[in-house]
Amino acid sequence: MVAETNGTFVTYDRLSETVNAMYLRAEVARPPKPIHCLRHTFGTVMARRVPLPVLRDLMGHADVQTTLRYIDVGEDQKRDAIAAVFGSAVAATWQQETEEHGGKPEAAETLG
Repeated sequence: MVAETNGTFVTYDRLSETVNAMYLRAEVARPPKPIHCLRHTFGTVMARRVPLPVLRDLMGHADVQTTLRYIDVGEDQKRDAIAAVFGSAVAATWQQETEEHGGKPEAAETLG
């Protein structure tokens, strides 16, 4: 939910106009669906710090599976998660396995 400075809700058209103007000012290419991209960014950033059920509610989804479509997870985040739980040596092994198997580590063998 986004509001104008006077407290009224911003319409989709007004938000789209503002976002498009920001791309023009920044002199960068505008993606095909800039508002949708903002939802993906919101989902991805929030997922790093907010429990998934909370994010689901914030995004207005009935099913967490819908929310998961808006979350992008990088290889570095996966490695850091493994390191946080199992230690950096296991994370390094996981990363090596991932690279050797084209992005799909043999997790059962790596973690024993």
